Order: sequence, then C-alpha cells, then structure tokens
Amino acid sequence: MNLTKIDWCDYTWNPITGCTNSCEYCYARKIARRFPEKFNGFKPTFHENRLIEPYKTPPPKKRKPWIKKAFPNTSLTFTVSMGDMFAAPDFLWINKILRVFWDCNPYDKDLRLHFDHKFHIFQVLTKFPSNLWHYLPHDNLPMNLWLGVTVNFNKELPKLDYLTIHRRGIRFVSFEPLFEEIREALLPRWLDWIIIGGMTGSRKMNCETNPEMRSWIENIINFADKHDIPIFIKDNAKYQEKIREFPYGGEI
Repeated sequence: MNLTKIDWCDYTWNPITGCTNSCEYCYARKIARRFPEKFNGFKPTFHENRLIEPYKTPPPKKRKPWIKKAFPNTSLTFTVSMGDMFAAPDFLWINKILRVFWDCNPYDKDLRLHFDHKFHIFQVLTKFPSNLWHYLPHDNLPMNLWLGVTVNFNKELPKLDYLTIHRRGIRFVSFEPLFEEIREALLPRWLDWIIIGGMTGSRKMNCETNPEMRSWIENIINFADKHDIPIFIKDNAKYQEKIREFPYGGEI
C-alpha cells in the first residue's frame, strides 16, 4: 500500500493493476507506459502477494486533516488506483479481494473485539459497472466497501444504475474530469457521495482554464444540497470554495 496525494483517501492499494479501456486522459496508463515492466504493459494482472497489506497497515501518522477529522481510526483506501478492478474481472481475484474487505471491516464489532489487524474503508471506482452484477454477490457486500462509477459525460449517467447492487454501503459517482454540464434530471437521488475533479497534465481542464466549469459545479452542488448528498471537490478542479464532505458525516 502507498500513501497518496489523492484528496479523498489515505492510501492506494493495487491487488489488481491494468485496464482494457483506452481513455486518453488516464493518468494510470501514462505511468504504466513509463514503467512497462512493472505494470505488465497495463494488461489486467492480479498481485496476490499484496493481499496481506491492509491487515498490517494502520492509518498514516501524518494524514490529510479533513480525513483525520472525519475518520480518526479508520484508513480510507482507494483500491485499484492503477487500473480497473472490473475491466477484465476473474471470480477468483474478486473473491480473494472481497475476503480482505470483510476481514478489515470496521463495522464488524466482533472483528474489532477479537482481532488485532487494521481496519479500512475500501473505495472502488470503475468504468465497467455492468460487470458488478456478474462478479459481485447480490445483497451481500460489506459496508466498508464504497462502490463508485466514473462519469465524464451525461450519456454515461445510466451506468450509475448498476450501483444499486450495493444496498448496505456507500454508492458514489466521480465526475473526474468533468467535461460538460450535468443534467440534474438524470442524476439519481439515492447517491451517497459525489466527487468532482478537473484534469491535470498538458490538457488542463478546471475552473481557471474553463470558467464555464464553475457553473457546472454549482449546479451539482445545488442538486447535492437539495438531496442531502455529501460532496467532495478536488483541488485540481480549482473551484473557489473548499468542499470536502464525506458520507456518514465522518467516523463510524
């Protein structure tokens, strides 16, 4: 597991690396091109030796203050940041990772009472949400799994419906990068969390390079306020206000 500068988590953990998508703005693929031997050419690859890492990794000593305040005793762990867990899923891979999720579940009081290993909230983002229904157990997912879908355009919003497989935990959308104004009527009210971000690199997309983006973000904020959905705006969006909200309002 690695400490990360990503605004909304403590760690990245990559028991799977690689993806079959070819998003031109994908930061993970750019890193993989620089280190092809390390990432197997970005072909989806399972790293079983990494499964033990969450059990041994406590919350970092130096944390982002907004995370530490909200979750003082539990790490927020972005799972498969260098790829997509559901791009080319394998039942064996998924089940072994789910076992780690269950074992490190801070909501399970018996685990906390009888085991000394560390506990995490695992944040998973995918661009292949239809595979959730084929590879995840329906109605039997741990509460410490936060399941999200990346959406860049309005035409992708119907993908959010696949998140309804997760009835016990957090379901969220990540608008990163946000490429157009999102139609409020297409956004589901049952969302538990919304992330908004810009695009870095040579093709910057944020409120400074594209002032129109401010109104796009404000429309999403208005929707979130109306339906009591916490919202997290990443620094790379260059929005004038710092909004760093989490589901549940914080600690377990």
